[in-house]
Amino acid sequence: MIVCRAHEISRHYGAFPVFDGVSFEIEAGQRVGLVGPNGAGKSTLLRVISKENPPDAGRFHIHDEATVARLAQFPDFPPGRKLLEEVRSAMRHLEEWYEQMVAAGEELAKATDETEQRRWENRYDDLQDRLRRHGGYDFEHRLEEVLFGLGFREEDFERCLDEFSGGQQSRVLLAQLLLRSPDLMLLDEPTNHLDIEATEWLEGYLSRQQTAMVIVSHDRYFLDRTVTDIYEMHREKLTIYPGNYQAYSKLREERAKVAERMATKQQEAIAHHEDFIRRNKYGQLAKQAKSREKMIARLEEDRVENYAELDAPSMAFMGEVTRTGDIVVDAKNLGKSFDKELFSDVTLQIQRGERIGIVGANGTGKTTFLKVLLGEEGPSAGSVRLGHQVSVGYLDQGLAALDETQTPLEAVRPPSRVGEPVNVFRGLLARFGVGADLVEKPISTLSGGERTRVALACLSARSVNFLILDEPTNHLDLWACEALEKCVKGFPGTVLVVSHDRYFLASVAERMLWLTDGTIRDIPGGYQRYWEARQAPASKGKAKADNRSKADASSNRKAPRRKRKFPYRKTAEIEQDIARLEKDVAGLEDSLLLPEVYKDGRKVKEATGQIEKLKADLEQLLEHWEEAMELNQS
Repeated sequence: MIVCRAHEISRHYGAFPVFDGVSFEIEAGQRVGLVGPNGAGKSTLLRVISKENPPDAGRFHIHDEATVARLAQFPDFPPGRKLLEEVRSAMRHLEEWYEQMVAAGEELAKATDETEQRRWENRYDDLQDRLRRHGGYDFEHRLEEVLFGLGFREEDFERCLDEFSGGQQSRVLLAQLLLRSPDLMLLDEPTNHLDIEATEWLEGYLSRQQTAMVIVSHDRYFLDRTVTDIYEMHREKLTIYPGNYQAYSKLREERAKVAERMATKQQEAIAHHEDFIRRNKYGQLAKQAKSREKMIARLEEDRVENYAELDAPSMAFMGEVTRTGDIVVDAKNLGKSFDKELFSDVTLQIQRGERIGIVGANGTGKTTFLKVLLGEEGPSAGSVRLGHQVSVGYLDQGLAALDETQTPLEAVRPPSRVGEPVNVFRGLLARFGVGADLVEKPISTLSGGERTRVALACLSARSVNFLILDEPTNHLDLWACEALEKCVKGFPGTVLVVSHDRYFLASVAERMLWLTDGTIRDIPGGYQRYWEARQAPASKGKAKADNRSKADASSNRKAPRRKRKFPYRKTAEIEQDIARLEKDVAGLEDSLLLPEVYKDGRKVKEATGQIEKLKADLEQLLEHWEEAMELNQS
C-alpha cells in the first residue's frame, strides 16, 4: 500500500522557495531517513506530510485509510496527569477498536439477513485488520515495553508529569507516538533526549515495526540501523537513495564522481565545437560550423552540473593554545549527592592532550560531574583540582552562556580582543557556519543548530586549552557533526565531552568515563572498549572505578553472586516449554481468522484472553531461561 504520494510539490517562505518540484512515494513498512543541511526544509516537509501546512504548489495525497502522526516537540500535558494515565491515552483508539470489534462479532452472530451479515462481517474484518496493523492485540505488553525501553521505571508510572524534567517529558511524547502506532510515523530527532541504551532499544523497536516512517536524525549509527532509504534535501530539491546512511554516503560519492566526469567530457566537447566554429565560420565549411552551433545549443540544454556539494562548515579552533601542565584535572575520592548519591569514591587524572568521552544513563549525573570539575558545584566528598595554566572552554547543553539579546558578532568578541578588526570575527563565525545573513541578528532569533555554532565560535575566539563539551552535536546537521569531529580531533589541547552520539564518540574519544552504579568506570581505548564492557555478562561483576593513576585492588572484586528468583531447571527443558508456548500462541492467533471464531464475539474474547495469558507465561519463562543461562554455568 502506498501510504502517501507527492508530485511536484513546493513550499515557500515569502518569495524564497524552501523546496521546489519535489516528488516521492512512501509505502507501508518503508523507513525513510530524511537528511540535509540545517535550513534545507526537512521540518517544513514533515509539516506538509502531516498536513499541518499545505504545499504552495503540486499535489500531495495520503491514503484514505492511513493515519499520520508527527512527534510533538513541546509537551502540553493536562495539570496533575500521571505518566501511565497520559501514555495510555495514546492507545485509547485501540481499546475502542477492540470493543467495537467484539460488538460487531456479537451483531454478526445475531444477524439473520444475508445483507446485514455481510455488513457486520466487513465491519468485523476491518476492525480486526486495524488492530493487527497497529498492535492492538498486545497493547498492555507494548505499553510496558515502550516505557521501560525509554528509561522509565515502574515507580515512575504513578508520578505526576509536572515532576519530570524537560527531557523526560519529551520521552513521554515519544512513548505516546510509538504506542499510537500510526500508519505513517514522522520522527524529528527522536534520540535527542535518550541515553545510549535507550537509543539502542529504539533502534530495535523501530526496525520491528510494520508502520511507515520518516526519520530526521543527526545520529549516523541510528540511521544505519533503522532506515531502508535516504531522502536528501539540498538546494530546494529532493534526491532519493536506496539503503541506509552508509550506503547513501558511498552512492552519493559515486554519483558525484560520475557527474564530474560527464561534466568534464561535455565541456571538452563544447570547447571542441567552439574551436571548429571559430576556424570555419566564414569559409568553405560554414555550413558544418552552423550545424556545430546547434550541437552546442543541445549540449547546453542538457548540461551536466557537478554534484552539488553539501554545505559543511570548516570548523577549526585557531590561534595559539597555551601549554598546560602534564595533569589537567586531578580528582581524589570525589563524591556527589543530592537526594540520592550520584557517584562516590572517584579518583582519576586527566592528562594533557587526552580526548575523553563521558557516557551513562540519563540521571546518572554526567552534567553534574562536569560542574563539579568546573567548580560550579561543590563535591559532597573528596577534592578536585585543575592543573597549571588550564583555561577552560565550557559548552553547556542548554547554551546558557549565550546572551540572547546580543548578536553573534557581539557575542563572539571577547573583552580581551575589542581592538581587533570586526572582519576577523566575521571570518571566525563563517568558519563555524554562521553566515553574513545571521551575524547581526539577535541570538534569540536563531535556530538551535545556529546557536550551537555561535557558542563553538565563542570558544574558539577565547583561545582555551581545555574543552568541556556537553552534548555538542544536539541540533547540528550531519555535516556539521562531521566538521566538529575533525575540529575536535585537530584541537591541540585537552577535550572532555559528554555525548549520546555514538558515531561522534567513536571518532573522537580515546578514553571513556562510564557513570554507572554510583561510580565512574575508567575505560582506556575509546568507544568500542566501552561497548564491549557493557556487553560483558553480569556474572563477571561490576567493577569499581578503575584508577588510571594507581591500581586499586578493590576495582577487581567480583559482585556478590545473584540469587535465584526461580527454581533450578535445565535450560534445555525451559527451551522446550518456550517452544511449546510460542506454538500455542501462534495457533490461537491463527484461530482468530476462522469464521466460526471471528463471527462469535464470545469466542474472540476467550481466544484473546488466552493469548494474553500465554504471552505473560512466555515472558516469565524467558526470564527464567535468562537466569538459568547465567547461574547454571557459574
